[in-house]
Amino acid sequence: MGAREDHIEQQLKLMALGQENAAAASGFSGLMNSAKAWGTERLEHAKASLMFELFETLFEVRIARTEKEIKDALGVRFLVFCKENEGYEDPNQHRDRMETDIRPHVPREEQYDRRAEHIVVYYKAPDGEKIPCAVARLILPNQNNLLNSFPTQKLWDTPLLKTPTFIEKTGEMSRYSRSKIVEEYIRETYVRKFNPISQKLFNDGYKMITLGLLRAGMEAAMNNGIMNLVNVMTPPNIRILEKKGLVVEDKGQAVEHHGTRVPFLLNIANTLTHARETNYGIWKVVSSNGLLHERALQMSAQPHSSGMRASVKTTETRGEGATSGGILIPAPAW
Repeated sequence: MGAREDHIEQQLKLMALGQENAAAASGFSGLMNSAKAWGTERLEHAKASLMFELFETLFEVRIARTEKEIKDALGVRFLVFCKENEGYEDPNQHRDRMETDIRPHVPREEQYDRRAEHIVVYYKAPDGEKIPCAVARLILPNQNNLLNSFPTQKLWDTPLLKTPTFIEKTGEMSRYSRSKIVEEYIRETYVRKFNPISQKLFNDGYKMITLGLLRAGMEAAMNNGIMNLVNVMTPPNIRILEKKGLVVEDKGQAVEHHGTRVPFLLNIANTLTHARETNYGIWKVVSSNGLLHERALQMSAQPHSSGMRASVKTTETRGEGATSGGILIPAPAW
């Protein structure tokens, strides 16, 4: 982009934070009007850059590395799965207001948080506050029993998830969630004070949170030598992924799991390559401006590297708390 476009990107950041003025709004509209004269490819790339800048301005995506970040993740999960979705999880089993499967009534093999990376999205408020609003987790393979690594293995009868060499380079993304309670707090405290343009920018940015979670999930996976992700989603959500250019390589039959869900598999390198070819804007956000895509291609080109997990301290051997990148979650005081 040229100097004018760079200037508009700075104004975009101010507008997204609700600190816009009439000149900024006028300048942004001017950019969009002048863009009509650009070639299709240049216009696509300009829009993609603005999407990326908008998301990065509004949100920060973290792979939890501190006790606070892990507690933030489990706290959002409590709101979503214990309060906002009645019947999904029993709030009485999570009196510390942290939703986790590390509980006395859960068999140890099913305490997936013990070997999971936790992902948190923070809203970067105009007053400097960072508010956790969305989360996900990446479950790593169970090195003590690869055939019992993921919940998806119990829902999807596919040979891939019965093959140890494949499981070793696979992780399960789950607990995707955005808190409606936190969203309403953000809107009431900040967004409703913005002008209509900034409110629309916030709405556009908020829609990309799932992309940010997927991006961090891919990064966490590659940190652990993993190149394949499995999950179960509702059929409409899978169609949304596919429509956005995030190709799903294999799908199972619909199953009953908190409603109708479909298990699916995607390969990180293939997914990012397909997204770049079909939806440049989505690719730019999910690949962190191409950095993750380049890394995925490099890992795919190295024989056996995608099947080797990095050394991660897990409680399968430590016997206490849960882990996220080697940071232990303090064991709840029952």
